[in-house]
Amino acid sequence: MDQTSLGYFADQHHEQTEMGRAQTRAALAYGVPHAAYMVHGSTGANAVALGAHKLRRGQLNVLVARGAHHSIINRTLEIGGNLSFARSEVNQRFEAALPPSPSQIEEALIRADAAGALIDLVVITSPVYEGFHARVPEIADVTHSHGALLHVDSAWGPLAGFHPSLPQTPVALGADSGSISIHKLGGALSQCALLTWADDAALDRAMRLAQIQYCTTSPSYVLAASMDDAIVKLTDSGEA
Repeated sequence: MDQTSLGYFADQHHEQTEMGRAQTRAALAYGVPHAAYMVHGSTGANAVALGAHKLRRGQLNVLVARGAHHSIINRTLEIGGNLSFARSEVNQRFEAALPPSPSQIEEALIRADAAGALIDLVVITSPVYEGFHARVPEIADVTHSHGALLHVDSAWGPLAGFHPSLPQTPVALGADSGSISIHKLGGALSQCALLTWADDAALDRAMRLAQIQYCTTSPSYVLAASMDDAIVKLTDSGEA
């Protein structure tokens, strides 16, 4: 049944609703200013984030690493954005495409600047499928120094921040936005993901508008309950 009395997904700061309280719990759990439930998986979270950054900037020249998920590539093209690619290395032992280094991101940004194609958004994947994490704080510094924003596809990072051997989630490390698949390693049902973003008023408005533009108006509260349960368990015993 449609249970809109529990709150709508786009109303993440309305504390009088169960949905608002649940999304606040998620933000607190990951140490980020804002978190929104996504029942479209990280694919949907990435789509909303890219749409928001397009609204925020008015255009979207996107710099991505070669290992980017198809949701990043497809959504950029769908909303009329332009793609360029940063160099990255391959770990031969694990046959893994590594995240780009800060210097590789800076190299690509300088190249784009010289060509007159200023980058609006840098998108990296961290961790990559094989578990390697990017140097997010340094990449965020480089990205911001060139006037661009940073989105991190952290689909495989739902445990980030819950164990001392793991880094914090990307937005807590300086990224402007990040997607997290709670169903990957986090214990929630498939399609359960979070979209997180930094404390910026203009970006916050853009995120809410992009969410309303993209997301279903009939979200699954079964999935929402599963996500809330998983996040409560991560908060209580995430290190274990």
